[in-house]
Amino acid sequence: MEFTDLSLLSDFTELEKVLTLIVTQKISKKKYSITPRTIIFALDVSGSMRGINIQGAKEAICQLFDRLWDVEHIDFKLIKYSGEAEEIPLKKNLKPSKKLVKKMKAYGPTNFQAAFNLIRTTIARFKSKRDISVIFLTDGQDSYDQEEGTPLIHRAMSQLKEQMLISGSSTEVHSIGFTSDHDAILMNEMAQIGSSQGSFSYVKESKEIEQTVHDITSMIETSSSITGKLNINSEFNQNIFFSKIDKEKNLEFEMLLEEEEEEEEEEEDEKEKEKEKEKEKENEDEKVEYYFADLFIPKITEEDLLSVEITCGELQRILEIDPIEIKKLSKTRVLDLTVKRIRTRLMEMTKTLIDTKASEEELNPMKKEIDEFDNILNERKVFLYKMKKKERSEIMPKIQDLKEHIVKFHELLSKALAQELLDNDQIATLNSLAYKSITRSRLKKQLNKRVEKNIELFREMDEKIEKIVENTNFEKLYDQEKESIEEIGKCVISTNNWVEALEYEDCLCLGIDLGRSESAIADPSQIVIKAIFSSIISAQAYLDSVEFALKKASSSTDNMSDIDGSQIFAHGGFDTRKGGEIVKGQSREKITGVIPLYINEQNWEVARHKIRPLFGFMTTLDVLGYSYSQIACIPFLVLTKAAETLETEFKKKRFNWIFDTCKHIYLDSKQLREEIIQRYNNYLKDPLSRLKDVVSNNSMFLAQCVVALHNGDIKLPGNGDILEFLGVIIEEEFRRRQPREKRALTQEEITKEVLVLLSVDRQKYIEGPIVEFEKAELQKMENLSSDSALGLVEELKKMKKWDEEDEKLLKTLNKKNVENVEKNVNQGEMEKNDNNLDLGKKDKTSKISDFDGYVVKNYEALMFVNRYKRLFYKHICPMMQIAKKLWVTEEQQPTLKELADFGIDNEDVLFSMLLQNFLHIKNTTRKLAIEKNSYVNVFDNPFLFTQRLFTDLVEKELNKAKSAVVNKLNKNILTTKARIFGYTLNIYQAASLLRGSSLGVDVRYFIKVLQEMPCALIIEKLKLLIDGNFRGIPLFTDKSKAKKNNFVAWVPSKKNFHKIYVKNRNVGTPQLWKQLMPNFAYIIDKNIDYVRLQNDPLMRKVQLKRKRKKGRK
Repeated sequence: MEFTDLSLLSDFTELEKVLTLIVTQKISKKKYSITPRTIIFALDVSGSMRGINIQGAKEAICQLFDRLWDVEHIDFKLIKYSGEAEEIPLKKNLKPSKKLVKKMKAYGPTNFQAAFNLIRTTIARFKSKRDISVIFLTDGQDSYDQEEGTPLIHRAMSQLKEQMLISGSSTEVHSIGFTSDHDAILMNEMAQIGSSQGSFSYVKESKEIEQTVHDITSMIETSSSITGKLNINSEFNQNIFFSKIDKEKNLEFEMLLEEEEEEEEEEEDEKEKEKEKEKEKENEDEKVEYYFADLFIPKITEEDLLSVEITCGELQRILEIDPIEIKKLSKTRVLDLTVKRIRTRLMEMTKTLIDTKASEEELNPMKKEIDEFDNILNERKVFLYKMKKKERSEIMPKIQDLKEHIVKFHELLSKALAQELLDNDQIATLNSLAYKSITRSRLKKQLNKRVEKNIELFREMDEKIEKIVENTNFEKLYDQEKESIEEIGKCVISTNNWVEALEYEDCLCLGIDLGRSESAIADPSQIVIKAIFSSIISAQAYLDSVEFALKKASSSTDNMSDIDGSQIFAHGGFDTRKGGEIVKGQSREKITGVIPLYINEQNWEVARHKIRPLFGFMTTLDVLGYSYSQIACIPFLVLTKAAETLETEFKKKRFNWIFDTCKHIYLDSKQLREEIIQRYNNYLKDPLSRLKDVVSNNSMFLAQCVVALHNGDIKLPGNGDILEFLGVIIEEEFRRRQPREKRALTQEEITKEVLVLLSVDRQKYIEGPIVEFEKAELQKMENLSSDSALGLVEELKKMKKWDEEDEKLLKTLNKKNVENVEKNVNQGEMEKNDNNLDLGKKDKTSKISDFDGYVVKNYEALMFVNRYKRLFYKHICPMMQIAKKLWVTEEQQPTLKELADFGIDNEDVLFSMLLQNFLHIKNTTRKLAIEKNSYVNVFDNPFLFTQRLFTDLVEKELNKAKSAVVNKLNKNILTTKARIFGYTLNIYQAASLLRGSSLGVDVRYFIKVLQEMPCALIIEKLKLLIDGNFRGIPLFTDKSKAKKNNFVAWVPSKKNFHKIYVKNRNVGTPQLWKQLMPNFAYIIDKNIDYVRLQNDPLMRKVQLKRKRKKGRK
C-alpha cells in the first residue's frame, strides 16, 4: 500500500490561505482488505428516559442494526448506562440481538464517567487498529460529578480520547442531546474528541431520534479511514479530515481547476485519460482510491517548509509540499471554501460563547467578526448568478444554513453581552446548527452517486433514441396511425401530435399534479398524486417548462432566500402540502408532473427512455436523480389515482391509457415482474410481508398485482387466491387507515375500552371470583399463628444452642400461642395437598374457558363498527375500483357493492378484524403479535381471536385484582406484626415476627414503628435488624451480595438511625448506643448536647433570638 500523486490547489479567500489536497492511494488488490469498523452505541437508560423516549431510542438502534448488520467489516458494541455502565453482549445473529435491545429498561440516575470509562475499556480490548464510530445518546445531565467544571467527567473524556488515538485508525464521535435537559456543552465537546469529523444533534422529541440515527448512519457509511496532519516549518500542526471519493467521481474535481480552459488543453487531457486507462488495464492487480481534504492555514511564502503526515491504519507517510507548485482555485471553489471556513470559525466562536466564564473583552470582537462574515456572504452572492445551475444548487443550501446560524448566533451573543445566562435549549440549538451543514453535505453524497451513474446512462439513452428516429419511416407512420393521432390529441405547448413528437425525438405525456417529501428520494411510493388532468404535453416541452420556471424564479428577485422560495412555488418543493405550477394546462390547471403514454410500439421505443429523466425530476427535483424504484412506483400510483373516478367515457379511456403504460413498464422490466410476483405470494402466506416496511403502499401494490394478473403471472380468481388476497389487503389497509387518537392511549385505557366492546360481565368473570378469593385469603390468615416462637426454639434445640434461659422463657409463653403454632403446623400439612386458588392460577369459578368467542354486540360495539365502516367508502372503495380489473373481462367483473360486501358482510368477521386492528394500530405491535403467534387470521376463524382476547384480558384483570387484595392483606398483616414487634417484651416473639421478612419490602414497616414510638428492648431489636440473624438463624429472605457475617442484614442510613434514636434515647446509656452503632457516634453526641441546651433556659433564649434574626433575613 502506498500514497502517491499528492495534488494541491490553493487560493486566498477573504479570510486566509486555503489548500485543497487530493491524495491518490494505490493498493495491491491481492493484499487489499477493508479496514474493520466498530460502531459503539452508548445509550442513556436513566429514569428520565422511561416511556416513549426509551422506545424511540430502541427502535433507532434496531434500525441501525437492520441497515449495517450484514456489512462484513462492521461490528457493533452496545453499552447502556444509568448509575452504572454495562455492555450488552450482542449475539451473532440479528434477531436475538434486537431482542436484547428491546429488553432494555430505563431506571436510576445518570453517570457519564462510568459510560466514558466503559467505552474506553471496550476500545482497549481491540487486538488491532480499526475505525471507531461512537454514537452517544443522553437526555439528561450527570448526577454524580457535581463539582464546578465537572473535573471527573472531563478526566474520563480525556482518557477516552487518548485510548481512541491508540486503538483507532480513524475515530469519530456523534453525540445526540435529547430534550432540552441534556448537557449541551458536554455533548458538543464529545463530538470533537475523534480524529475524524464528528457531529452533534439536538433532538427535541422522541419521534426525531430514529431519523437522527439514520442520518448519522449515512455519515458513518461515507467516512474515511485516512487521517493526517499539516506541518509548517515543523511548528504549526493541524488535523486533516479526508473524505473518500470514487474513482469515477474524481472527474467531478475538475471544478477545482480554472473554468476557462482552452479547447486544445481539453483534447490533450482526453488523450492523457486514454493513456491512463491503458495503464490501468496493464496494472489490473492495483486498486486506486481517491481522498480529498480542505485546509485553512496562515499565509505562507515560498520559503516556508510544508509537509503532510498521512496515516491509514499502521501505514504512515510524510509528503513534502512545494508552495511554488500550488495551483489556483476557481472562483466557484473559493466561494464554497469561504462558506466552509466561516462555518468552522462559527463552531470555534460557539464554544467560546457557551463558556460561562467568557469575559466581555472576549465577546465584543465576536460581534464585529459576525458582521464581517455577513457582509462577505452578501458581497459574494453575486457569484451565484455566474455559476452553473448544478453548482449553484449545491452551494445555495449551505449559504442558507450559514445565514440561519449567523442570525441565531447574533441573537445569543446579544444575550451574553447583556449578561443573560443562555439556557440549555439555546445552547443545544446553536450547537446543532453548527453541525447541520456537515451532516447535509455528507448525506448529499448518496444522491450524487445516483447522479454520476445516470450521466452515462442518459448519454446512451440519447444515442438510442437518435437511432430509433433515424430508422423510422414517418410517411408510412402518418398513414397508418391517423386514428390514434386523432384520439390522443396534441401537445398543449408545441401543438405536435405523437408522430410529430416522435420525429423530434420526443413523446406525449399526460399532465398530473403531485407532491413529494424528502423521504420520496429513497422511497418513491411516498409521492402523492393529487390530480390527473386531460391536458397532453410532450416530455421535452415539460422539461423546457421546468427550466423556464426555475430561471424565471431566479431572475425575479435579487434576494437569495426569495429565489429558493420562488423555485418552491414553481415545483412545490419537498412538501406534500405545497402546490406548484411548472406549466398551465388547457383548462388552466397547474401541472407539476407528467406520465409518458403507451400509444403503440413505435411510440413506446422512445417513451420508455424519456420516462427516466422525467421521473428523476419529479422525485428528486434533479433530472439526473433517476433510480429504478421510481419507475416501479410512480406509474402505478398514477393508475391508482385514475381508478378513483371513472364516471365519464373520457376518464375510462384515460384509465386504459395509463393501464397500458403500466403494463408495458411491467413487461419491460424482468426485475419488476419477479419482485411483484414474489411480493404477491409472500403477502398471502406471511403476515409479516404485509407490513408497511415491506409494502409501503397497498393501493400501489394492488395496481401492480392487477397488471401482473393481466399478464398471466399470478393465479386466476377461479383458484380462490384473489379473493383471499383481497381480504388480507383490505384488513391491512383498514389497520393503516384507522383514525388515531390525539394522544397515545395507555394500556389501561385500551383494556378498559376493549372489555366494554367485548360485553364482559364483570360481576360474573371478575368481581364475583375476587370476592370469593378475598374470603379464602382471609380464612388462610385466620389459620396462621401470630406467633411462631415455638418453631424458633425447636430450631435452636437442633443447633445445640439451647440453654436454661431459653427453657424458662419457653414456659412463660402463652399457652394459646403454642396451641396456635401446633394447629398451624397441622394446617400447613393439609394445605400441601389442597389445590386452593392462588395468585396467577385460573379461578375455576370464573368459567373463562366456557366463552366460545361469540360477542353479543352492544351499543358501544355497534358504534365502533360504524365508525370504521366509513373508512371503507373513503379509502377502500377507490382500491376496489382497481380490484375490479382483477377479473379480466368486464362480464366477470363484480359490482362495487359486491366487492364492498366481500370480507365484511359477516359482522363477526368485521368486528374481529377491526378489533384486532385497533389493538395493532402500530406497525411494531402487529409485528410482535405475528412473531409471538398471537395474530389470528379472522377470515378463517373470527371467534378464535375474540375467545383468546377475552380469556387473556379477563385473566389479566383477575390477576390485577388478586394482587391488589393480596397487597392489601399483606399490608394489614405487616402493620399488625410491626406493632406487636414494637410492643413485645419477648425477644423470641420479636425475632419470629421478623423471620421470613424481605428487606426490600417488609422491613420498612418495622422501622417505621421504631421511629414513631418508644419501644421495649430497643437495643436488642435493633441488633436483630443490624445483624440479620437470631443466634445463627437467618431472619431475612433477600438474596443480596451485601452480607454481614454471611447474613443479609439491614444497613441503617443516617436519617433512619437519627429518627429511631430521638424516639428511644431514654432507653439505655449513650455508651450502649455507641457500641451498637459506632459509625453514628457523632449523632449520639450531638443529641446529648442538644438535650442539654434544651434544658438550659438561657441557651433556649439565645437560640430563639437567632431563629428570629434568620427569619428577618
